[in-house]
Amino acid sequence: MQKSFYWVLLGATFFMGASFVASKILLKTIPPFTLVGWRFLVASIATLPVIYLTRQSFKGILISEWRKVAIIGLLQTAGTMGLLFLSMLYISAATSAVLLFTNPIWVAALSPIILHEKIRPPQYIGLLLGILGVILLIGINTDGLEMRGNLLGLASAFCWSSATIYAKKSQVKVPPFILSFGQMLMGSLVLIAMSFIMKEQYDPSVLDASGWFWFLWLAIPSSTGSFGLWYLALSKGGALKASSFLFLAPLFTVILSIFILKTSINIQQLLGAILVGLALYIINVERNSSSA
Repeated sequence: MQKSFYWVLLGATFFMGASFVASKILLKTIPPFTLVGWRFLVASIATLPVIYLTRQSFKGILISEWRKVAIIGLLQTAGTMGLLFLSMLYISAATSAVLLFTNPIWVAALSPIILHEKIRPPQYIGLLLGILGVILLIGINTDGLEMRGNLLGLASAFCWSSATIYAKKSQVKVPPFILSFGQMLMGSLVLIAMSFIMKEQYDPSVLDASGWFWFLWLAIPSSTGSFGLWYLALSKGGALKASSFLFLAPLFTVILSIFILKTSINIQQLLGAILVGLALYIINVERNSSSA
């Protein structure tokens, strides 16, 4: 596997991890569907210069391919992110992160059946170790309203894994950043429509300079950057291998929380980080040996 594949995934997971910190800060003042809908509308527009600079073209893309992009947008942006932001109304951003990033478990379970990708028993062990590591990093509570948040978080993970598998199975013939643009635009319009249906109220004039900074960070690097790099990674490698690296995103969330939200790391979190690293090693060594 090319080194560029790993750098692309590292960038994607870093921006994903950073998005949870920004989201939690903004959700204190902005309703969930309003925030996530406008986030991805701005993100989709911000993707256009990237498309131009990378010389990707809209010409020749069939209507059937745009239908596939629309389905991915409903699953990846509207479904995944809508449910994720709802979950953060009941549980912490960190808990939402660990639930969302159980995604590799669902991908691992479905890839052999749908994508016919081979997976060895040690890889299953690696995936389970990774989930355990993330749980130790973040911690999950299941009392009261938190159960509702946990279920919403798991539903968001299922939507994401479905989008990942569908994108790989359908073999979308659309350049990565155009795919990212189309699916974010479709998802954002659905989410904004949901904000009107839910009668969310918000006055953007009350957002201060710090709030605008976090919103732009959430909309551009953590959306345009992460989704564009994610689909680029899918085009370079298998769905299982790419999804296995998603364990890094909550690790980045913890690290950034220490510096930005002034949280501290304990022995349990350190052990979780070690397990995540071990899981990635097992998954990638086994993957490379099986493809050799």
